[in-house]
Amino acid sequence: MNDYERGEMITVSVRACADETTTEYRDGIDGVAREITLPNRLTVPDTANLTASPEYMPHEDGVRDTFVTLQEFIRDGVTLSMSDTGENYYRGKYQIAAAVFDEREADDVSVMPAGDAPSEEDAGGYWNSGAVATLKGKAAETAMTGDFADSTYTLENIDPAYAGKWLKIALRSVSDSNISSWWSDEDDTTENTVNYQWIRIPRIRVEEPKITEGAASVYYDLTSGNCTLESVPEYVPAVQTELDFKLQSYSDGYRIQRIRKAKESNTDELNAYRYDADWIYLEDDNNGGYNIFCSTSADTPLDIQSDGEEPVCREDETAVFVQNIQAGDTAVLPVKEETVQNILDKPVSTQMILSWTPKEEEKEAYFRLILPDAETIMDYADEANLFTSQASVQAVILGDDPEQERLAGYESSEISSWYRYKPTQIEQATEVTTLYDYSDAVEVQSGVSIEASVWKDTAYKLTEKTADGYSIYQVKILDSDQERVLDLRNLSAYYDISSETNILALKDAVYAQYAGKWISFREARVTEANGGNISRWSDWTVPIVLPKLIVESPEVTETTAQAEYILHRTQGDDVPKQFDARQYSWLCERGIHDKIEGYQIQIGQGEDSFYAEIKRDEDNIWYYTSPTGEQIAVTDTLTLLQTESTVQEGAETYTLSAEVILNLTQTENGWQFTVTVPVQEISVKEENNRLSFTFECNMILEPIPVNDNYETN
Repeated sequence: MNDYERGEMITVSVRACADETTTEYRDGIDGVAREITLPNRLTVPDTANLTASPEYMPHEDGVRDTFVTLQEFIRDGVTLSMSDTGENYYRGKYQIAAAVFDEREADDVSVMPAGDAPSEEDAGGYWNSGAVATLKGKAAETAMTGDFADSTYTLENIDPAYAGKWLKIALRSVSDSNISSWWSDEDDTTENTVNYQWIRIPRIRVEEPKITEGAASVYYDLTSGNCTLESVPEYVPAVQTELDFKLQSYSDGYRIQRIRKAKESNTDELNAYRYDADWIYLEDDNNGGYNIFCSTSADTPLDIQSDGEEPVCREDETAVFVQNIQAGDTAVLPVKEETVQNILDKPVSTQMILSWTPKEEEKEAYFRLILPDAETIMDYADEANLFTSQASVQAVILGDDPEQERLAGYESSEISSWYRYKPTQIEQATEVTTLYDYSDAVEVQSGVSIEASVWKDTAYKLTEKTADGYSIYQVKILDSDQERVLDLRNLSAYYDISSETNILALKDAVYAQYAGKWISFREARVTEANGGNISRWSDWTVPIVLPKLIVESPEVTETTAQAEYILHRTQGDDVPKQFDARQYSWLCERGIHDKIEGYQIQIGQGEDSFYAEIKRDEDNIWYYTSPTGEQIAVTDTLTLLQTESTVQEGAETYTLSAEVILNLTQTENGWQFTVTVPVQEISVKEENNRLSFTFECNMILEPIPVNDNYETN
């Protein structure tokens, strides 16, 4: 009937036809003819009026409700809604045809071939040619619920693998008493109706990898430091806290965060605490396994050997590749803790371990995360060996581009968080809770300052006034052109509660070499609510130049004192005498002069000058290196030099000798150094003669910095 125009008069008659295989019957006579005027078709629906719920929303970092949960998607599907534009005056329904495509196509008004694409893969030109899947074909005649005024239909059982893809939907109007409309893509081009409505399937949030707590037996060889999960009689057994979580469909991997228990400052200059953190990343290797990466904010770097050819972590530039893991494998991670002495009177370095238990008949695959927390070592328990305050796991979707394929369809899961707490002063307890997301990023305070530090082993000190508590910083060093990253790492700051100040020490060993380079950082806050959490990272700060590292010369005071001289004559005995001497004194104080390794003392000027070096070791014992290379401990008084001046008087030769003496005195905050030298001119009356002796013993003092990156003033 599609070949006839609407309103055209046609004649219809009916005649009975015999079965072609029979010889007993023949066709009947012609029926009575009837003239019929073809009625108009129902109006083709306007596809623009078709909407869907839930509506697709792109990923936006830190924004909630831009997705549905996997359970909601499976339970509720996608509901389509259609409203009448007022052009269909009859009673009827809408029929839909829906297919899934990877990408949205441009709007089209051309006439498409009728029906669905044949099953052959190479069949092109049809409305659903090239579709990932056809959910409802035209032949299925799937009707929406309702009428032309308002209709709905729920697409159920959509494969979650299609999240973020596009629904291509064609419509037509149908009625029991009128001729159906054309499909929206089969009507004449003169109608100029858009063929399809394109609706994006909503994004799905991956399910939470819920943590369950247990305990694991780990066996340690104290000689090699190796460990195993298999019992070895001669190894030391430890029972460590184990956290298990199942693998989750549609995720790209897992982010594991561990917050260590609070650590007190071990310096005299600071009375504060901090939280160190470790990150373990499992990223899909596209070969059935995961690449493991680790990062830390602790002072001790991770013991990982690199040859530069390893995979790169997509989530964290500071993370280093550890190894690949496949189902059934166990990986010893480079995160370890030193236990307190136990019944062996020897500490054990406990390890963090990750083991992948594959799927069995009725048991799903899961990961075993064994923390370095030793609940017992050889049945010996000590609360000090429980090193973790909080650990969390999140199934993640990798990428940061909302239009990227994975992030366009999925959202990282909620966070399963395990933590320790003390319900009483004596008891230890644990809990597992669910965090909707990491807490919002902090704003780096305007009161942040970076200055050269006087602390021992610390090049620079970053301070930030904040009432919000403990922070972890990601510190980036850039070259002079701010184009190349020279160093990037995570560092935990100490928090001084009394002054509400974060204090981050940038160590000499790493940062002294970068004086004059550019520094930028961003911040994450360690929260203690709900068992603990680490916030999202703030934005990077505008780079600033690290100041030069300068060791100031000490303030030297000069006074007069009495010293013993010896007068030598060619005839007669030596005669001791007391004359004036000069004393040069200076202080070396802890917390102020910790960047000074020692001093170079110059006595005299020119080629005849005498040089003496005194340095201290790690135990703050001072040593003098003699001209012969011998190291002599300086405890109180040390003679550095014997100097003399000679006068010829007639036939008699007179020599006046004196000692250059170094004196070291312990003070409340450090040490006081005093160098005693003879005065420049000394007049001696000998019989009827007045002898004048000259000494060139002026002192010049130069501090010796702890390393070559420091300049002296």
